[in-house]
Amino acid sequence: MRDCKAFIYPTFYEGFGIPPMEAIAAGTEQVIVSDTEVMHEIYEDNVSYINPYEYACEWDEKKVNRDILRKYSWEKSANKLLEILREF
Repeated sequence: MRDCKAFIYPTFYEGFGIPPMEAIAAGTEQVIVSDTEVMHEIYEDNVSYINPYEYACEWDEKKVNRDILRKYSWEKSANKLLEILREF
């Protein structure tokens, strides 16, 4: 993923979208994901968006903003889960 020109993830049903996050962490310069509500919620303005239903589509060629990596991590997820479990 590090050396690819762009990582394209035209998913229809993905919940969180770990592969694009892995691509960003690996150093991919451009990440393009489906223009869906959940992808916007996760990736905000840090990636480019496409319509996954169109075979011939265009996207902006902006570079990935790696600040998104500060928002999510396995450690933060584990701590959140532990916090929830301790409430029971």
